[in-house]
Amino acid sequence: MITILVNGNTVELSTPATGAALLSQLNLADAPLVVEHNGSALTKSAFSSAEIKAGDVVELVSIVGGG
Repeated sequence: MITILVNGNTVELSTPATGAALLSQLNLADAPLVVEHNGSALTKSAFSSAEIKAGDVVELVSIVGGG
């Protein structure tokens, strides 16, 4: 089992995964997001193929329209 931080909260994954698998596990696969992975801003599509490893830090911010 690996441990990562997502928005400051500890998340346990049974195996190393891709960003797409993480987003799916968090029910955010279809959500419009800005993603930061280990301090680097990524597009959602780039993050989807990123490998998530023990100790990684992920920040997910929802994009909200408005005026």
